[in-house]
Amino acid sequence: MTHTNAYMRLEHYTGEFMHDGYRTWYRVTPGAQGLSDGKAPLILLHGGPGAGHDYLLPYAGLADSGRTIIHYDQVGCARSSHFPRRGAEFFTVDLFVDQLHALIEHLGLTEYHVLGHSWGGMLAVEHALQDGIGHGLRSLIIASAPASIPLWMHTARKLWGLQSPEQQEALHKADQTGDFTSPEFIAAKDEYYRLHLGDFSPKPECLAVSDAESENDGHTYDIMWGPYEFMATGSLHDWDRSSDAAGITVPTLILAGEHDQVDAETVKPFTDGIPDVEQCWIPNASHVPHLENPEPTLRAVSQFLSRND
Repeated sequence: MTHTNAYMRLEHYTGEFMHDGYRTWYRVTPGAQGLSDGKAPLILLHGGPGAGHDYLLPYAGLADSGRTIIHYDQVGCARSSHFPRRGAEFFTVDLFVDQLHALIEHLGLTEYHVLGHSWGGMLAVEHALQDGIGHGLRSLIIASAPASIPLWMHTARKLWGLQSPEQQEALHKADQTGDFTSPEFIAAKDEYYRLHLGDFSPKPECLAVSDAESENDGHTYDIMWGPYEFMATGSLHDWDRSSDAAGITVPTLILAGEHDQVDAETVKPFTDGIPDVEQCWIPNASHVPHLENPEPTLRAVSQFLSRND
């Protein structure tokens, strides 16, 4: 597999603004034709929480079609303000919904699309339900994100069954005891990540940057999520929008890799409940299909956006 950094060379500008006591950093990649051809901008919401925007930079390549692409770093990570001493009472879902709304207002956007990946997909759903519909949101792309964290955890334990009996035992033992230090658990965890979160050799530069940012300050992730992707013990552990899918009334694309931890069962409340919904499962990919199999992923996103401009 080869990876390109061509998106890094695209003409773009960066900026930042203050809102409610914290700084938001953003990057804008203008479309080749500006906004004159009627293509609404696309806002990218990164995962984590706390991963930073870098691993989503390949989506900047969509600017070649004339669409402006907007990345930003959520509060608590990367180039935006960090708050390593604040807890769950500060790092709420509403904080991140408010930050996204402030970004939209700061950039003066009246119409836009949103693509959220992983935790960013959950944030995108919250934005659609709380703030976006009727206020300029044209469409929604929920990429590798569940309808609920209980469903996410259910899928994780189901996928443990694909690993060796010894690794399954190590995963269950760590889950029960809270001891994540044994060599057996580390090996089982690494294999799970390889199978369902992405298998890279070498790792794309943009993903390496996001991983380094998470390792440099993993406070937001620890507070909101927990120790590992398949062990959500933080404040998001009971997040669930399964029964609210009908409230998402904009056209919506459910996107994920065929080997993703986010499987058909994990998104079924969305595919059953959202009135105007499409699905796209990217072959030969898991949790980051835009890096594992970029061509069909970006094509699917581009075509969906064009249908909903």
